[in-house]
Formats: sequence, C-alpha cells, structure tokens
Amino acid sequence: MGWSGMRGAVSLAAALAIPLQTQAGAEFPYRDLIIFLTYTVIFATLVFQGLTLPFLILRLGVKDEGNEARIAELDATVQATHAALEKLKDICDDESIPARSQERLREIYEERIRRYESGLEAGHVTDEYRESSEAWIRWRRELFDAERDTVVTLRDKGEINADVMRRVERDIDLEELRESG
Repeated sequence: MGWSGMRGAVSLAAALAIPLQTQAGAEFPYRDLIIFLTYTVIFATLVFQGLTLPFLILRLGVKDEGNEARIAELDATVQATHAALEKLKDICDDESIPARSQERLREIYEERIRRYESGLEAGHVTDEYRESSEAWIRWRRELFDAERDTVVTLRDKGEINADVMRRVERDIDLEELRESG
C-alpha cells in the first residue's frame, strides 16, 4: 500500500472510530456524512492520482531506462564471463588442474553465457531469460538452505562444534552472496 493509501486508511479508520452516540445518548450528528465524505475524498484522490500519473510522466519527459540499463548489465556480464572463460583456458594451460574441475568450471561459465545471451538476442529481458533466472535463483536458494540445514544438524548431533558450523555457514553465505551478485 502506498503512502497515500496508508493515509487514506488512517483517515477512514478515524472516521469509522466516531462513536454512534454522544455521551448524552443522542445520535452523533453527521457521522454518516463524515464517513461518506472521507471515503469520497480518499477514492477521488487515489483515482485522480492514478489517472493523471501517466500524463505527468509524459509531460515531464521521464524515460524508462530500466530496460536499457538491464541490457547494458547483461552485455557487460556476457563480456566478463567470456573473459573468465579465456582466463580459465590460460590457467588450465599453465597449471595442472584436474580435467573434471576444468570441465565443471567451463560448464558453469557457458551456462551463464547462454542465459545472459538469451536476454540480449531479443534486445530486452525475455520471458525465457527471466524464467530461467528466477528458477536458477530459486534452485540455488534451496540448495544453500539444504547445506545450512545439514550443518546445523551436524552441530546438533555433536559431530561438529559451533565454531566449525559458523565457519562453514560463513562460506555458504559468501558463495550465496557471490552468486546473487
């Protein structure tokens, strides 16, 4: 609820709080009119604001830069991910990294590129990109939660102490933060 809706709710609550009768036992004068006028003013204010906002935005020349900024972000992320893949090739050539680790890292970066490029291909954030990103975030969150639950269970069973649990949770938190970017 927006700020004006909140103020309207408070105004309506105040109008409804007017007692039905005065202390003398007489009907409170104009109570129904006060409630009606309060409701009418709230309704008119919300409708007027809602109907005039698009015209105000056009008049002020406000532009939606959200999509342009998001496309620029996707493009930069794709370029950065390509750079990481190139660096991975250099590292793998210079150092003895197990083939399985190399392949796993390559798959992670290639999947990122595929997801980000699906948004760039259409020139905007596509439904496919949005859905795959939301699913990815949801899956990763569930996996991180499973890791945390396991660590707490290990601590509860006495298999690890609280310090070990906190260090492992810190690593999980850092990885989650790194992925949420």
